[in-house]
Amino acid sequence: MKKIIISLVLIVLLVALVLSIKSLYETKQINYQSVNQPSQNNETKNKHNSQYPSPQIDVLSQAFSENFMNRDVRNQYMHISKGMSKSKVERYYGNSEEHLKINNLKTQKYGNIAIYYQNDKVQRFFVIPNNVYIQAFTQVHGNRDKNYNNGTMIYDDNPFNQFSVKVYFDPNGQIKAIENVNQVSLSY
Repeated sequence: MKKIIISLVLIVLLVALVLSIKSLYETKQINYQSVNQPSQNNETKNKHNSQYPSPQIDVLSQAFSENFMNRDVRNQYMHISKGMSKSKVERYYGNSEEHLKINNLKTQKYGNIAIYYQNDKVQRFFVIPNNVYIQAFTQVHGNRDKNYNNGTMIYDDNPFNQFSVKVYFDPNGQIKAIENVNQVSLSY
């Protein structure tokens, strides 16, 4: 009886090991295929030379709410971390698509992320939504402190954590950038 139980345990462990190896192999195959598909133009070619596809972030999604709005990502988000070299960012995402000015900073755009470099090191990073306006954003994330004089909104539901979320918008109400920052003191 003891030998049967030991044999069954060994068989279960062997099956688990085989399934783990198979899963790892399939993941590597998918990554290999997505990186090595033939390109059709320079933009596609640039993306395939990178380790990851350009970040595509839906700021109106539950995932963004959980992973950015309600999580401390001041120092790292979507494989980007403060202090990282520009060359490493470009190995991940390819070359910058364009330059954007955010809060008087000249940033470089990679998909839905813009990065401000100082001495070729990541100093700050922003999420850049596609055609999202304050009204749609507040329907998902709630209405917060608005400062129309400088075009920002501050989200800070928890005064006991270390971060706030700063939303930059233009005079028409279109959101230009979203940044996870050190906690901003709000007086209500």
